[in-house]
Amino acid sequence: MTNHFQLGSLGNDELLASLSHLVAKDRRVTADLLAHLAECDERRLHLDLGFASLFAYCTESLGFCEATAWRRITAARVCRRFPEAFALVASGKLHLSALCSLKPHLDPDNAGELFELCRNQSARRVDELLAARFPRPDVPDAIRRLPTRRAATGGAAVGLETLTSDAGSAGTRAPPDVQRPAEVDRATSGSAAPAAMEQRNGRAPAVANMPAQAPSAPARLEPLSADRFGVRFTADAEFCALLERVRGLAAHRLPSGDLLVLLKRGLEAYERELTKERFGVGRKRRGDGSKTAARPSNRSRHIPVGVASEVYLRDDGQCTFISDDGRRCAARGRLELDHVKPWAVGGEPTVQNLRLRCSAHNLRHAENCFGRARIRAALAEPPRPNLANSRAAPKSDES
Repeated sequence: MTNHFQLGSLGNDELLASLSHLVAKDRRVTADLLAHLAECDERRLHLDLGFASLFAYCTESLGFCEATAWRRITAARVCRRFPEAFALVASGKLHLSALCSLKPHLDPDNAGELFELCRNQSARRVDELLAARFPRPDVPDAIRRLPTRRAATGGAAVGLETLTSDAGSAGTRAPPDVQRPAEVDRATSGSAAPAAMEQRNGRAPAVANMPAQAPSAPARLEPLSADRFGVRFTADAEFCALLERVRGLAAHRLPSGDLLVLLKRGLEAYERELTKERFGVGRKRRGDGSKTAARPSNRSRHIPVGVASEVYLRDDGQCTFISDDGRRCAARGRLELDHVKPWAVGGEPTVQNLRLRCSAHNLRHAENCFGRARIRAALAEPPRPNLANSRAAPKSDES
């Protein structure tokens, strides 16, 4: 039985000719793959399959690594905007790295010129050409004082170093060199770009509809074993002082001052604060929402604290969308309280009519109810202040 992958019997000319044929075929297949990804992105089919983003679908269902998924999604969106790029990819005149570098600079007026400029160029040369065409400010001088070795006691030194943790999960950790993007597939889809990839080109990540205050360089999580991870970050003087004060206060409970335990307790307290603020968990209840449902003439979008808290706990802080094949969306970020029967058609803010949905699946439900064109038009309108209900309430959907 012969092995298809054993090529020792091929002559040099035959091997090189076969390799050239395969490269040309690969380029055509890559162009076709980008076209299919672009169409899936436009139709947002990943939402119906139970994935909060196209990136999650590519990595978790199609089996792409994070870097490959980001590069192909970004290139597919460039080709979707400028269809002439498909032919350039199929012919090998533009590669995916070039398309990713070109993305932030392209517009209808310069696309043809930039494609020609970067044709048949290496990734490094493309970056040089774009830097000359679109210069950026010099990197400012900086003086930083970082520790050169770990502290002998107290668990771990503060600063740019590694902390071991057993609190992570293999399903949520990010790879050491690629940041998992926070892609937001709203009506106008943006680009999902890992920070490490964007930093290669000297740019900060730019994601459509991403909050301006979102961090561009989160702490690095480095897998050390099946259930332990290294965390790297640089601490400022304020953090160091705060840490020492907390260590002093906790000395009777934690004589060793172990940093892992202190940080876990701090994050647990912050989690309680955020769930209380966002969904009323632990907040004093003023009613169960029954009065709101009993008076349709005085309807309000306000969701009672007790209702929001019960829905959050019932749904376990996770998007509740389930695909036809039984897959539940794994998103735990950007969660919203979604009306099963939309508020606009009489749905009430009750426990039975509310559920947790990530923003992408919340929007998908609204589009299914009212049509995509109507929802896009509504999103394009400037927000109107609600003077009749100015009291802060848990966030709900807009449908």
